[in-house]
Amino acid sequence: MPGAAPGSLVIRTSYGDTARQTDGPGLRFGAGDPLLDQIAYSRGRFMLASGATELVLPAWPEVQRVVEDCR
Repeated sequence: MPGAAPGSLVIRTSYGDTARQTDGPGLRFGAGDPLLDQIAYSRGRFMLASGATELVLPAWPEVQRVVEDCR
């Protein structure tokens, strides 16, 4: 979403929007975070937005494999 607060990341999936505060240059997720499943099982694509920058990514099977391998 354009205009998101500095230091925050908005993740949009087919399940809805979620805002997360970033700690420095990265964002960490716990292995059991349900947002990872929402990203992996999002229909078609998901979006990452920080400030005025938006990145739309395909929800390819590789995303699900990375989530499963990290657990």
